[in-house]
Formats: sequence, structure tokens, C-alpha cells
Amino acid sequence: MLSLQLISFDICPFVERCRVVLHEKGLAFEQTLVELANKPEWFLRISPRGKVPVLLLDGQPVFESSVINELIEELQPSPPLLPADLVARAQ
Repeated sequence: MLSLQLISFDICPFVERCRVVLHEKGLAFEQTLVELANKPEWFLRISPRGKVPVLLLDGQPVFESSVINELIEELQPSPPLLPADLVARAQ
């Protein structure tokens, strides 16, 4: 089983995107909040730009909400988040 840890800031809309996808996919994850005004050293080691969200997948950091969500979709393709039809997906 994969270990998923979402590093986040409480009111970040980009983190919220990832949190929603993780919940919709039914994946268990740990959420760790950081204070962006006072970034801890451990956070800066895994996120050199000091930005959230960061998803730790078995300890490996993945950055950017769109990339994280694509990864989650590939890890757990069912239920699909987007329609199979290309036009419906684009709309």
C-alpha cells in the first residue's frame, strides 16, 4: 500500500484541489499543515521553492496541484474524475 502525505496550508485553493481528488478517489492520506509565514526547515528540504501543495508518495515529493492530481488519477483510475468522451472532457 502506498503512503500518501499531503503537505498543505490551511486556506490554499491549490491544496484544496488535491484534497478533493484524494477524497473522491477514496485514498487514505495524511495531511500535514505548514505555516507559510514561518516555513520549517524540513519543509524547505522537500519543497525548495517553499510552495504547497506537496504530495509525498512513499516519501518522494511531487509538486504542483495539476501534476499531483494527474498522478492520483493514474494511481487510482476508478472512479474516473473526467468523462471518457473528449468533447465532454473539454467542456
